[in-house]
Amino acid sequence: MNKIFHIATAFVFAFFACACAPKTNPVETLPETTWQPVYVKGASNLKISKDKIYIHFEKNLELEIMGGAYPVKSDTELSRKKLKRSECHFKATLKPIAVSPQTKNTESEFLEFQNLFIKDLLSADTIRVNANKLEFLKGKKLQVELKRIPNNLGKNKKSASN
Repeated sequence: MNKIFHIATAFVFAFFACACAPKTNPVETLPETTWQPVYVKGASNLKISKDKIYIHFEKNLELEIMGGAYPVKSDTELSRKKLKRSECHFKATLKPIAVSPQTKNTESEFLEFQNLFIKDLLSADTIRVNANKLEFLKGKKLQVELKRIPNNLGKNKKSASN
């Protein structure tokens, strides 16, 4: 009987701890963060190393897609109307950018992955974020899932400008 009481108490404590845990506001937490894909809906059958590509949110929430065959920038809009605290409506608009010379030396399967990754990111209308996971959703369907990685970009940009 004593074991059941302890198990029940632990369950109730865990339930309330999770229910009361603060949820993350994407507008406040995304600036100056870097993320790497874990899942890309359109590219789930491609067997490539996803650690070559990543996204970075600037201070102004401009989205950069880097590490791939060519860099891509996008203006983003996040709005919080009628969503859970950890979610935002998402809209991205690609900005024209010169194609990097890296494109010539990149394998075609990686180019295909990058194109599908960008397509799935831009098709999303909602994002959901917690400390280490970022999801791009279209309706309620997962398009792209990313994991947070250390952000070394700010250091690199400062040292490059000196």
